[in-house]
Amino acid sequence: MVNFILSSEYHSIADINSDNVLDILDIILIINIILEQDLLMKNDNLILTLGSAQDGGFPHIGCNRSCCEQSRKNPDLGRLIASLSIIDTSKSNAWIIDITPDINKQLRMLMEYIPSLEYPSLSGVFLTHAHIGHYIGLLYFGLEALDLRNIPVYVLPGMKNFLFKNS
Repeated sequence: MVNFILSSEYHSIADINSDNVLDILDIILIINIILEQDLLMKNDNLILTLGSAQDGGFPHIGCNRSCCEQSRKNPDLGRLIASLSIIDTSKSNAWIIDITPDINKQLRMLMEYIPSLEYPSLSGVFLTHAHIGHYIGLLYFGLEALDLRNIPVYVLPGMKNFLFKNS
């Protein structure tokens, strides 16, 4: 059984439009891959929303509309960039679907659900596609920040080519 945890980053199904349908289908595909490995069939697993905002964040960079201005005045109204984590609490494993520029805060959120998680520790990262908000967090894995090695990154062939050509 999978427990779905909707953090304060939750947004309603009414917010879903044609721009993010691909993201939803990508996430369903990833969850199916993990289900095949029986990782989600235990009661001690959960899916945690780590963010729900578009790639530019919320408040959105360059936006002067009242919704974003209110969020700038009251940071509690802000939202992190869209990402999910699949957590196996019994083994202290966590996988992230899409690694955003908000990865620092999102890893801290993960630590709330896995107290034994050694910061930072990930079992893998799934990248859905090449929009900046979905992969740019990989930069924080480098020597200058987390200096992480040997974390599996799962991508489709097109995304792999994009990363190799643009890194």
